[in-house]
Amino acid sequence: MILGFGGFSIILALIHNAVRKHIFHDEHNLDTTFDAGGNVSLSLTAVTVASQLIWPGDILHSATLTAKNGIAGPFWYAVGIIFNIFIFPVFSVQFKTRAPGAKTYLQVIHARFGRNAHIVFCCFALVTNLVITIGILLAGRATIQSLTRDASDEFTLLTMAVLFGSYSLIGGLGTTFYVSYFNACLVFVLLIVFVVKIWHNTDEEYSAIGNVERMYTAISCIKGPEENYDNSYLTFRSGVAFLFGVIEVFVSSAVTYCDQASWQSRIAAKPIQGVYGFLLGGLMWFAIPSTMATTTGLAYLALSAENKTNLLTRGQIDEGLVTPLIAETVLGSAGGILVLTMGAMALMSTGSGEVMAMSSIIVYDIYQTYIRPFRWVTTSRLRLIGN
Repeated sequence: MILGFGGFSIILALIHNAVRKHIFHDEHNLDTTFDAGGNVSLSLTAVTVASQLIWPGDILHSATLTAKNGIAGPFWYAVGIIFNIFIFPVFSVQFKTRAPGAKTYLQVIHARFGRNAHIVFCCFALVTNLVITIGILLAGRATIQSLTRDASDEFTLLTMAVLFGSYSLIGGLGTTFYVSYFNACLVFVLLIVFVVKIWHNTDEEYSAIGNVERMYTAISCIKGPEENYDNSYLTFRSGVAFLFGVIEVFVSSAVTYCDQASWQSRIAAKPIQGVYGFLLGGLMWFAIPSTMATTTGLAYLALSAENKTNLLTRGQIDEGLVTPLIAETVLGSAGGILVLTMGAMALMSTGSGEVMAMSSIIVYDIYQTYIRPFRWVTTSRLRLIGN
């Protein structure tokens, strides 16, 4: 992971720096580090938004919801999150047109509401980024330790720090966009592998999966939760799943609007590209957890029906072990590597976005605003300016 993904990202960061130096001649411009030149294309914006929204927990937690609530779980989970993603461009286009020079949404708050409000929201923003980063690290630790033997907490945290800290330090936000493009492509390729192997598998080792009709027959015989319509796992009418989706609307609103990483991706694009980029990115993100959950979660239910008992305990399901179990059951050790790869991709995109977000807050809203609010000018230079 460190030599492969980390090494590739560092090489990409060095190439990006060389392009900015020899073609655009702005490698020493501070703003370029945090807005990638301010002219990011629609496609890069879309894949970056989608990649940064993919948390390692989405890959694991969506399958957990399928195992507990059926297909309604991941569907309403994704709907609750994507609701704010589709509303966000309305606010961001106003931000970009009315404050085109701002690099953080906190600078707008400082200009409009003053120092006190700015300090309060700086605290909110830093705490939000810190909580999101902790959530990413915990989900990444669970993913790595569930698929590797004797991986300590210190080793997993060091691996994650190298993955999304190294190329962010070298190439800034611009490298994050290009690495996210690569990550999104690889995640979709791995999704296709899971879909083909589970839904279109000719191997007769597992008679309950590999075919839509067989999986439907196996799952329809299982009694689902009481809150589901007709006690079925194959229904979208689930009271618990719908309530969870409503809760996600409020949770994702805090993550979306108070997270500087969301605004930073938007600031780097022009108004039109930013709006369409967020809409396309939301649709791309919606496909990833929904597909992963429907594939691995329903495979877990079908294999449990074939086994006549749950393959995992309730605690193991809550820990997010459904996806690793199905991956290693169907694909062997290669399945574990694929899940680990998807987790690494999610860590790199989301983690680097949070690193750049916190860095921009520290640079623009703390250092430039309160510590060094202007560039010092010597007395001799003042005299020259006066003359």
